[in-house]
Amino acid sequence: MADSKKGTYGYTNDEAAQILADERQRLGTIWRALDLNGDGVLSPDEIDAAPQSLLTLDTNGDGQLTEDEIGGPTRHPGGIRNSSIVRVLDLDGDCVITAEDIADAPNRLRRLDLDGDGKLLPSDDLFQWPPDRLATQLYYSAQSPWPKR
Repeated sequence: MADSKKGTYGYTNDEAAQILADERQRLGTIWRALDLNGDGVLSPDEIDAAPQSLLTLDTNGDGQLTEDEIGGPTRHPGGIRNSSIVRVLDLDGDCVITAEDIADAPNRLRRLDLDGDGKLLPSDDLFQWPPDRLATQLYYSAQSPWPKR
């Protein structure tokens, strides 16, 4: 039996569950593009292939990725930026991952590998750095505490 009682925000439980499922699907767009074998782990080879993988999302062929090509916009403002991957690729926060950002993707992604095993897990993508700290550390990578790869 479908839930027909509207909650505080005007959605039934079923409607809210569908909205959340849609948001999760949209927020995982970049991860799915990078995880070539679908095992839930970004291997060193998949990280190396990131520029080519990211360009598969470039639906208009302009060599860069805009918010709509990476899963956004989401129902809550800035939702797409909850991904650490999006943050390291889009350092200026304008929701455009430029050709330069794409070309440097393997180096930037490796900075999220805090345990140094060469792989990224979904938990690495959702690691909650404060956005200003992450962007500052990655932008000025010479001062970054992460080991250079």
